[in-house]
Amino acid sequence: MKTSDKKAVYAIASDRCNNNCVFCTDFSSADLRDNRSAVEKLDSRPGGRRIVFTAAEPTLNPKLFPLIDEAVRLGYGSIAVITNGRMLAYRDYCARLLASGVSEIIVSLHGARPQIHDSITGVAGSWAQTVGGLSNALALRSPASKVEISVNATVNALNLAHLADLKSYFLSLRGLKNIVFHGLLPAGRGRINWRHLSVRYSQLVSALVTDSGPWPVNVRVWDVPLCVAAPRIPETACEFALNKTEMIGAGGSFADIRSGKTGLAQCRGCSGFSVCGGVYSRYLKTYGASEFHAL
Repeated sequence: MKTSDKKAVYAIASDRCNNNCVFCTDFSSADLRDNRSAVEKLDSRPGGRRIVFTAAEPTLNPKLFPLIDEAVRLGYGSIAVITNGRMLAYRDYCARLLASGVSEIIVSLHGARPQIHDSITGVAGSWAQTVGGLSNALALRSPASKVEISVNATVNALNLAHLADLKSYFLSLRGLKNIVFHGLLPAGRGRINWRHLSVRYSQLVSALVTDSGPWPVNVRVWDVPLCVAAPRIPETACEFALNKTEMIGAGGSFADIRSGKTGLAQCRGCSGFSVCGGVYSRYLKTYGASEFHAL
């Protein structure tokens, strides 16, 4: 098995979205725009790998269920769908997705209150639909179901002050597999709006670590350098895109949009560099390198 065969495959499964998120990465490259339509040909060498249907909003693609059927037929070990959850507010659709053969449904929610979430998505009423969809997914999943329900949120200047509330809300929901907080990617609208949306990694960590109790085992942080997270967030709770994802579209494999990281002098000899990959160049231009050190 080739090294790339061990990666999770992120399949671009739609060219439509009913949100208008201020940090959306779907506009980050010509390759992504060209290949953002339904994936007609999935990787035929899954080797038990995980496949994640994503971008823009997979549930708006009428071919999503045939794509899931094909992923099942090919033998993917895990099949996930990342969604804004709004279609899940329709109980029939939610029940159909739960029974489709997926292993995990990941719902994106960026605020514990409608004012925050809706200001990020650019759509009034999106919070209510997303929360309704998340509630449906948790309620309609049968006790014997192997489908996992997870949530994610992208941390930015619009929700930074309210992260503790969002974390508490997520932890209050029974049945969630993973709760993931993403660092902002300097790509697409995240690049265009970087000056207004970006926050220091140290601010993100401080906003999430609000007490001295043990870190919740199902809360994870994505793409925040280990040296900034440690020791307040356990290394086991930190995840990175580097060497773990491969993007595919109708035209075949293409470069992951999570690029633009650079290694620093202080990264030399760091035990976490092989997974972390350094710091985004755009971040360094904005905030400098004082937060980072080798582990």
